[in-house]
Amino acid sequence: MNIRQETEGDFGEVYALIKTAFETAAISDGDEQEYYARIRRSDTCIPELSLVAEQDGRIIGHIMLARTLVRSKTGEHEFLVLAILSVAEERRRSGVGSALARAALDRATRLGHRAVFLAGDHRYYGRFGFVPASEYSIRYKEDVPREMLDNIMALELTPGSLDGIKGVVDL
Repeated sequence: MNIRQETEGDFGEVYALIKTAFETAAISDGDEQEYYARIRRSDTCIPELSLVAEQDGRIIGHIMLARTLVRSKTGEHEFLVLAILSVAEERRRSGVGSALARAALDRATRLGHRAVFLAGDHRYYGRFGFVPASEYSIRYKEDVPREMLDNIMALELTPGSLDGIKGVVDL
């Protein structure tokens, strides 16, 4: 398996992968591929943090980190959001998603980004060091059902980067 930066020539295959992957996902709103397309066209897109996993010339996984803001009383603070992670159904539970997440987080750290937020399964993302964002007094901009609060998560890439920032994150 090779992990590399996504190229423009990959967009169609990645779009199809996301659509297919989320058709069988435990949680899906059916719009994930459009969300990906919107981010690709926006100024929140960071091409260096959109990665694909390929094997035998076929894309089997994709991850995208993008810019997001935490709004607090002291202003706006730019961080990252793990916007989407998808793996071909037949390759799930084989380490593809974990390899993509580790590669993206490592690359984000090397590029000088300080923290990453996401909305996702705390049991899965906890293995990478993500904790509930509420531990940093940061919440999602919309009301989240109490049972889902632990799924709004944060990871400091630079220790202390979220200290003293209390506010609302856009995901």
